Amino acid sequence: MTYKNLNGTSDRNCPNGHSSWLNYYMTQNGLRVTPKCGHKGCTNLATVGAHVKKAESVDNSWYIIPSCFSCNRTSTPFEINANVSPVRVRT
Repeated sequence: MTYKNLNGTSDRNCPNGHSSWLNYYMTQNGLRVTPKCGHKGCTNLATVGAHVKKAESVDNSWYIIPSCFSCNRTSTPFEINANVSPVRVRT
């Protein structure tokens, strides 16, 4: 499955009780340690929770994945690492 970053979502507030979208992703997946970037092939630590959509899919849902700053700026579709569980968010 390929995903694509959503542009213009930095002003979206994360759910109450969470300090950031990365914190929300970690809480939803039961993580206590900052994960690596979810983009396949990237080994950087995640710095943000990136808003993404499934590429070429009828599913228009938004998801959060861990991402480094550089990968969060990617404009082309990408694959995610097998151990990444995207978290669906309300739009």
